[in-house]
Amino acid sequence: MIKIYGTRDSRAFRCLWALEESGLAYELIPVDWRTRETRTPEFLALNPNGHVPVFEQDGLVLVESLAINLHISQLAPDALSAAGSVDQSHIIQWTIWAMGELEGPHDAANRGETDVDDELRQRALGVLDQHLEQSPYLVSEAFTVADLNVASVLMRPKYMPYVSNHKHVDAWFKRSATRPALAKALGR
Repeated sequence: MIKIYGTRDSRAFRCLWALEESGLAYELIPVDWRTRETRTPEFLALNPNGHVPVFEQDGLVLVESLAINLHISQLAPDALSAAGSVDQSHIIQWTIWAMGELEGPHDAANRGETDVDDELRQRALGVLDQHLEQSPYLVSEAFTVADLNVASVLMRPKYMPYVSNHKHVDAWFKRSATRPALAKALGR
């Protein structure tokens, strides 16, 4: 059985969303970073970084939510993947883009207790909007883990208010954020 360590209100929600999309059985092991549960010796043995989520299955332990989701997409390719190596490469590209262009600046702003530089935010959202003008989803005509990973990062507070300022991003985000699997992952 797949185990996900974390809480629904942490980055673990991304993995829960991927698991709900995939239809794979899993168990959520509550570990709350706010109460320092990620600093116990038992948890640090799973993830020496002391962060959630952690994925565990049959001796395999993975950390980093976006990477975990790429793995989940390999376990359930019909649900979250796209056919062909070119599409798979684009899935990886958009996932890395989400980390570098969106999540990294968001986390840096949080550490500095500031906002994301508006020029960086608008540039990233503009790139996404231009791409989505050509296609309803990031990689193919169907929702993939690339859409899930990018949408989940845009749910961060320093991006959410700006999504609606970009027509194609807004429409795509609404399609992504209203998926039943996300509601289940969030316990709604």
